[in-house]
Amino acid sequence: MKFRNIVFFLIVSLLLSGCGLLPDNTAVDETLMQGYDYASGVQNFSVLLNGVGLQVEAVDLRSSQRAGYTYLILSINAVNESKDPVVPGGFILVDDALNEYVSQQTAPFAAELTDLPLAINQGDSVAGHAVFEVPNSALQANLRLRWESDLHESRIEIFLGALPAV
Repeated sequence: MKFRNIVFFLIVSLLLSGCGLLPDNTAVDETLMQGYDYASGVQNFSVLLNGVGLQVEAVDLRSSQRAGYTYLILSINAVNESKDPVVPGGFILVDDALNEYVSQQTAPFAAELTDLPLAINQGDSVAGHAVFEVPNSALQANLRLRWESDLHESRIEIFLGALPAV
């Protein structure tokens, strides 16, 4: 009887310790750095975090020359009341599958748009456009604009929702 209890105890101990060794399913990109602050919102609403305010005012879609891709033109308002500059070049789009899409610096219609500055200094408020080229399948993948800054120890995400196909 004692032998069976000892074997049972060892098996349970092994199982419990093994569970702690299983990999975490959370993607590295989705985990916030220790001490970072987080805020999220949706299109047409302002999100303010640690002196940085962002708003996606509108999303315009245009066909890309590449088959199966679409340009997303985001009209963005940004304000910086923090002491550190905000760098709009760090804006990325992220979908539910954690694919990341960087802002395009060249687009066939770029002359029609207002560029965001390279940096938004303390006290500045700007409005401009960020252009992203994404696969058509990403339009239904809960895209969100992400801004993350080590200087501010902050991450802001603005969810765009399901977007119509072009």
